[in-house]
Amino acid sequence: MSEISVIIPTYNRAQHITEALESLLKQTYQDFETIIVNDGSVDNTDDIIKLYLRRFSGKVKYLYQSNKGNAAALNAGIRMADSRYICFLDDDDLYTSNSLQSRISAIKQYNADIVIGKRKKVHRLDSKGIVNSHFLKRYKKSIIEKKEALYLCDSSVFFKQAIEKGFFVDTNSILLKKEFLENIGFYDEELVLSLDIDLYFRAFFAAKRFVYVDDILSVCRYYLQRHARNINKLFLYERKRSIKHIRILNEKTYDKKLIRILKRRLCAKKYKIKGILEYREGNHRKALRHFARSLNIYRDRETLILLCKALIPKIVTYRLKYIRTALTGAK
Repeated sequence: MSEISVIIPTYNRAQHITEALESLLKQTYQDFETIIVNDGSVDNTDDIIKLYLRRFSGKVKYLYQSNKGNAAALNAGIRMADSRYICFLDDDDLYTSNSLQSRISAIKQYNADIVIGKRKKVHRLDSKGIVNSHFLKRYKKSIIEKKEALYLCDSSVFFKQAIEKGFFVDTNSILLKKEFLENIGFYDEELVLSLDIDLYFRAFFAAKRFVYVDDILSVCRYYLQRHARNINKLFLYERKRSIKHIRILNEKTYDKKLIRILKRRLCAKKYKIKGILEYREGNHRKALRHFARSLNIYRDRETLILLCKALIPKIVTYRLKYIRTALTGAK
């Protein structure tokens, strides 16, 4: 029985899964099993995985299933896990070499339910990447104790702040006790999108404390453009998830203020989406109205930035006309 199960759901990523698996082979901590769930790939993913079965020296479990979606693949992997701890790796991302060692050391030291860490977002192969290092500033109130690069945090305080400021957690940089995961429930297979946030919501709502590791544990490669999705479809699943979360909080008679925040954010998101669609079509005036209405319902930094972007072309056009008129007059 291994200490950790690393679950990798995959679908048609033959050209990238090799690098994900290589990052596991390079781990400084080796007491783990790898569970790969092939969710009905039609490329040569199956052939590549079979080549790695020998290199992992019997430490790989492999399941091929008909295409059922990412949540179903993740849940199949969790059910196959024979370990005390669970973590995940997307099929086109990477672990840093000390990723598993950092997580297992942290969770054992504090006997926490969850460990999370930093991730590096890479948009191009030649990019140095951007590290999400804002946790210590944004969620400072949740920190109970610090020891070197480890921060013991109060989950209930973090949860309240995350409702207001958003969950930033990266699935590739998380470690959970399997028993804890079984208690809160697996991934919601009705959510095709936004399923990670749903898991974070339930996990941090139920956890007593968790550990934040101030170190880069994973590399998330956005240059693959895997997140180019239909924005209306994304909103529909976010709406479904938000309604589910509001219901959970209502049943637990949770803080009414936070429930109101969730409701306002959901309502504001509808106008934000409309604004984005109008902005993409070049209808900046309509986009401005939608962004302004969204901000009037719920103040969101991202929406404010979008509103400013919609304003800039109007300002630039006005300035250019002013300069042209001034120059014509000078002649």
